[in-house]
Amino acid sequence: APAGGQRPAAGALPAARAAPRCRRRSGRRDLRVPPGCGAGSDRDPVVKVADDGRPIRFFPPLRPVFHLPAILLALALAGWGEAQGAGGAASAPCWAAPVGLLLLAAWPRLGARLCLAPGRPRLAWLWRRSVEALPLLGQALLSLLLGYPACLERLGLPAGTLLGWPRLEGLLLLLPFVVLSLAAIEAGARYSAAPRAARRSLLRYQLRQLAVGLAALALAILLCAPLWLHRPLRVWIEEFSPAGAAWTALLAAGFAGLFPLLLWLGLGLKPLPAGPLRSDFEALTQRAGQARLSLRLWPTGGWVANAAIVGFLPGLRLVLFSDGLLFSLGRRELCGVLAHELGHARRRHVLLYTAFTVGFLGAWPGLVFLCERLGQPLSAGGELALLLGLGLLWLVLFGALSRRAELDADLVALELLGASEPLETALLGVSAPAQRRRRSWRHFSPAQRGLFLRAAAADPAVGQRLRAGLRSWRLAAGLLLLGSGALASWAWSAGAAEERLWIDLRLGRYGEAAQRAEALGPRAERLRERAELGRELALGLPESSAAWLAASRGELLAGRVEGARGLLELGRLRDLPGLSAALRALGAPAPQDEGAWDWPEGGLPARRARP
Repeated sequence: APAGGQRPAAGALPAARAAPRCRRRSGRRDLRVPPGCGAGSDRDPVVKVADDGRPIRFFPPLRPVFHLPAILLALALAGWGEAQGAGGAASAPCWAAPVGLLLLAAWPRLGARLCLAPGRPRLAWLWRRSVEALPLLGQALLSLLLGYPACLERLGLPAGTLLGWPRLEGLLLLLPFVVLSLAAIEAGARYSAAPRAARRSLLRYQLRQLAVGLAALALAILLCAPLWLHRPLRVWIEEFSPAGAAWTALLAAGFAGLFPLLLWLGLGLKPLPAGPLRSDFEALTQRAGQARLSLRLWPTGGWVANAAIVGFLPGLRLVLFSDGLLFSLGRRELCGVLAHELGHARRRHVLLYTAFTVGFLGAWPGLVFLCERLGQPLSAGGELALLLGLGLLWLVLFGALSRRAELDADLVALELLGASEPLETALLGVSAPAQRRRRSWRHFSPAQRGLFLRAAAADPAVGQRLRAGLRSWRLAAGLLLLGSGALASWAWSAGAAEERLWIDLRLGRYGEAAQRAEALGPRAERLRERAELGRELALGLPESSAAWLAASRGELLAGRVEGARGLLELGRLRDLPGLSAALRALGAPAPQDEGAWDWPEGGLPARRARP
């Protein structure tokens, strides 16, 4: 409780603090953003505690978000920039990327001096949004237009690759995103109207969020690292579709199982203190049949008022309560929030979300294969358009499903507590007045959810109709998953022979590769020639680029240019580095990166890239 022992009424937001006037400090204006500065500043309210213990309502200049989705988008942008190769952005001068990074990193402070002044609310709002989007926009600009991946290669830095097997060196390609995120986080703390201690807590909170997101990415790469040492197994996972799908599922399960432990360590989660509130929580979890859940306090410095349930392993399933939420609500309302989170676990919504998402992910390669079978193969642009279309459809349908699952969890809270008031008051208590009638992608508005709770409490048929609709969603998700699995299995069985041929070529089993190519017929004639060449010339060659270059040079001196080119192509399939320059010297258009194996015309026949 704040000083004096007075707690605000349950569900009521404290009165907003008066906006500080712009004043002079050391001969210059104070550029801190006052609450209410800028159009749309009634969004994203956060309950804070002032230095004297009084609650205030503060609007931070940056949204305190979890950084992992942004990191994944930055990873995609970095991979896109690397895939551009030597054309386009790679032709930019080497100094363009470092200079561009420095200018972008300076924008938060420079823009603040231009935009954060009295009488410029629209400019202040634009500055805030630009700083929020700066990390992703900067990553896109540097990777796609200023040739940042090519700059790393010219400087001789071990940047790795995002197009081949995951390695920690590839994280250097995300350096622009990390630098610009740090600049944005620092600006968000520096130019806020909160007290100094609150600004420090915001800085620590945002840095921890960024560190946890980067650590999650590093964890996924480390889970892949052991296979880098076992090349045959790695080749099977890369080339054979069923093995790749099994490895992806195993990796996702391992990551999901260890992610709560990462949150535990990275966010500094603490056990919920003993007391009446914890006793109420434990009694509620036992009543819901979820007694093995671990109740944790999420320290955010008061910047977040939220709760979440993460994990699925018995010992690593956590229910998180932020300190801002515990300060904002009373015991009865907090029990309503916990009952809602228990509803997600009791109704197995995570399993429903997983089946729905995996069904959509598996539909894309299956539909591409189906178009090929129907005699209408898609071009690269057509495949991209199909992927974007499926992604947009998933966004719309997943939002609708998630909103109904939230109502289902609200219904479980109503059944556990026997009343709608605790959760309804909690929903209104952590929402600004402007947000109470505004719904989001995954949630109905607090006002709509409160109306549903009152209607379900008065008439049980309301909840029954909701759950009947959710049963239809579960059936649709199951059918989608089965249909995608059937299409994928069909595609795998049709392409298994060709995939085994590529595995034999990459592992140096040229005799088996020649037999498989002969069985495939005329469409594998080029591969059969390369397998015969490998059986004749490459057997017994050591696994070193120097040996393969020497053998290719011998063929070239003997006047057999095709044999020299074939040896270099087979050497690249064996993951031997440094053969691209020799292939270009022979006139064969080799791939630009050492991790690609999709050969254009003039070399081995191109294979369709798989996601």
